[in-house]
Amino acid sequence: MRLVARQTWRYFETFVTAEENFLPPDNFQETPKPAIAGRTSPTNIGLYLLSTVVARDLGWIGQTAALHRMRDTLQTLARMPRYRGHIYNWHDTRDLRVLDPAYVSTVDSGNLAGHLIAIAQSCREWKSQPVAPQAVQQALSDALFLAQQALAAEPETGGPDAQLARMIDKLADAAAAPAAKLEGLLPQAAELWKIVAERAGEGSDIAFWTTAAHTVLQDHVNDHADGLQKGLLDDVEQMARTIATEMDFGFLLDPDKNLLSIGFSLATNRRDSNCYDLLASEARLASLLAIAKGDADTRHWFRLGRSATPVGSGSALISWSGSMFEYLMPSLVMRAP
Repeated sequence: MRLVARQTWRYFETFVTAEENFLPPDNFQETPKPAIAGRTSPTNIGLYLLSTVVARDLGWIGQTAALHRMRDTLQTLARMPRYRGHIYNWHDTRDLRVLDPAYVSTVDSGNLAGHLIAIAQSCREWKSQPVAPQAVQQALSDALFLAQQALAAEPETGGPDAQLARMIDKLADAAAAPAAKLEGLLPQAAELWKIVAERAGEGSDIAFWTTAAHTVLQDHVNDHADGLQKGLLDDVEQMARTIATEMDFGFLLDPDKNLLSIGFSLATNRRDSNCYDLLASEARLASLLAIAKGDADTRHWFRLGRSATPVGSGSALISWSGSMFEYLMPSLVMRAP
């Protein structure tokens, strides 16, 4: 699971760039030819920021690097057009324009706001909880294991591959040692990184993972030099919390049904007539936030349907389509009995 997660984080490392205004593109198409979908949604942005927190906690990037990433994205959000505090459902990542039709999506805003609160809380916790050396050690082992896999998948070319394999194995053994001195491994990782760049080229998988191993150690050293970065932690926390709390969910509430509408269309200047009416819904995070902010009363929560269906010897709440998005997405950042 860690290796799958590490490979997933590679998506954000590769595609969240200054050219994309530090926003995550919706997807990357591999066939018939490589192409980035230069658009993003509030859910995409929230998941990227949450993934950045995880990448720091698991040691894949340093705390300073994570904070700079999040600050860059939050500064972009502050520049983007909003409606009653809400980021529109789709934006072009290159010029930040709102894509037609202009729409405020309740579920997307709930996801973004919830994840912003989560990263604000993370910043608060990080002030007293630096990245554990064991996490950095495991992160280094993750990158080196993936480098070993990448090297094994490449065509055999004789001596150079064998030499690289020995260098990676030696560094992996040193990283796995119980009393490993991480700072002392940096020269070894730098030498490996340099040799791979010369022999394999920058675009190869082996180059990516050996670079990642070097970055893990370099970030660890930088964090020690920079300290806890209290000022930057305060800035990111405040920016995230402000953007989240500025979202007004009250106008998305249908007053007769006491349920959240699917969204608001700027073209017609009205709420969607359809509403989220089940607890097993991707919008229950938006419901929780609306109540917490005072934009909806507590009774709204109990208007959400709780119909159940037998599953084996137990039962399960019914959603509209039985998707993982409905059941699991809100559970990333909330607990709901």
